[in-house]
Amino acid sequence: MQALQRSGLRSPSLLPAYKEAVLKAANAFHVKDAQVSLVDHEWVHTPGSLLAHDHAPDELPGLARDISICSYVVHDGEALVVEDVARNPRFADNPALQEAEVKFYAGVPLRNRQGHVLGTLCIMDEAPRQMAEGEMDVLQEMAKELEEALRIASQDKGSTANP
Repeated sequence: MQALQRSGLRSPSLLPAYKEAVLKAANAFHVKDAQVSLVDHEWVHTPGSLLAHDHAPDELPGLARDISICSYVVHDGEALVVEDVARNPRFADNPALQEAEVKFYAGVPLRNRQGHVLGTLCIMDEAPRQMAEGEMDVLQEMAKELEEALRIASQDKGSTANP
């Protein structure tokens, strides 16, 4: 979490990169929602998310960490696929997923140069589904492309951060 705070990834100037990444992911996987999640101590920031969170203040898009499925990806440092949220005991009663009518989730870590997991790139849908062979590889490649775009953007802005 300290790495996230030092990274500069919450800068408003990076919003176009986040929006491009989530639109690309949603279109590639034919899902309703996609988002970038940046997991902090108590809050998961969701810049450029296609998923609306009614309980988030307008100036702070996201949701509480304790109800974020993305926090599991950050904690474990590996990809997570939940084919049917309603059948998964960890997530079936999750109020954020119920509110957004999320039935499917797949997320992969977003890492900085040092390998710290700062957040996720994830896709979600309103119907259960399975990932086809090779789809997780595509999502992971999209995450790597976003990581590189963020590094370039932070360098172009003259940031001393190291996403």
